[in-house]
Amino acid sequence: MNAVTRVLADSALDAADQADASAASGPLHGVPFTIKENIDCVGSPTTHGVPAMADSMPSQDAPVVERMKLPGAIPLARIK
Repeated sequence: MNAVTRVLADSALDAADQADASAASGPLHGVPFTIKENIDCVGSPTTHGVPAMADSMPSQDAPVVERMKLPGAIPLARIK
């Protein structure tokens, strides 16, 4: 299906290492999640499925991404 458009392996591994090193862990500690291409996630472009927007880097996470990261979930990939 090729639903995954960008794997966030390096940032996911870094986030997992930081989460494991932290004394505090939330209810979603280490749970991986994927993010649609039209939702902002710092560190990866928000392309809306348009190749010309490959360099469109958001300055902050969308509220839904922020709400997932706060309790410890880790972004793993961008999907169509």
